Amino acid sequence: PSSVKILKSYCFSGCKNLESIKFEENSQIENIESWILCDNLKTLEIPKTLKRLNIDAFSLANSLVNLEVSPENEVFKYVDNSMLIEGSCIWFCRRNVTEVVIPNYITEIGLNAFNKCKNLVSISFEENSSLESIYKNAFEDVPGQENLVIPASVKYLSKYVFLNMENVKTIVFLGEEVEISKGCFGCCSNLVSVSFPNAKKIVYNNEIPKETKIYLKKDAEITGDEVDEKKENIEFIIEKQESKNEENFVLDQDQQLKEAQNQETNENNSSKCCLLI
Repeated sequence: PSSVKILKSYCFSGCKNLESIKFEENSQIENIESWILCDNLKTLEIPKTLKRLNIDAFSLANSLVNLEVSPENEVFKYVDNSMLIEGSCIWFCRRNVTEVVIPNYITEIGLNAFNKCKNLVSISFEENSSLESIYKNAFEDVPGQENLVIPASVKYLSKYVFLNMENVKTIVFLGEEVEISKGCFGCCSNLVSVSFPNAKKIVYNNEIPKETKIYLKKDAEITGDEVDEKKENIEFIIEKQESKNEENFVLDQDQQLKEAQNQETNENNSSKCCLLI
């Protein structure tokens, strides 16, 4: 109904057959609270009156592929037919996207923004990125690509950002200072190297599996939960790798990847409904 101004938390909980949420033309809706969407929801309209989305609003929207934002809405916009953006924050990406380019004006990627985008195999960033923070579960259960490069502007990654990214083998952080939270790369079974070619200070609280190497400059400061216990996994980058050129450094990473894969092989051989509101 057009008189509804708030969708309260869990208001559609258990609506297993609900596939579409639309609003009447003269809707007065202003606020959508946490966990209101459901797993089978495929279509959502955002009318011109909507002003606020709770941080958890899209946490269960695992099937949402059609998003329609009123061109008269002054708060939210739908960019590249894929990303819901408020100001400089990405709130949500349609779940059937295959590749994304993060715009350079984005400073934050929100909670669960790309969570369970099961077809997403290419993540890149525009030049001169302003991205600073990536929040919890943002890219959880995303296949991803083999080589992932994080812009120099990024300073903070929350818990479980890349949880279970199955394709990723190397991750390169180009920034000078970065904090990585617990579980950020959890269950990335093919990850063999995380590199910091330009970093001066690193807080690394993610677990360090025995098959994953951390590469950093010889004068970099690194602290974290397992850093002292896993010193054998931390290696200093030789001078020819100390470059701010992203392409050259990724090429160096390919060589490191081959060496790590050879080492792993040797070790293995030796050890054997629509709703109108």
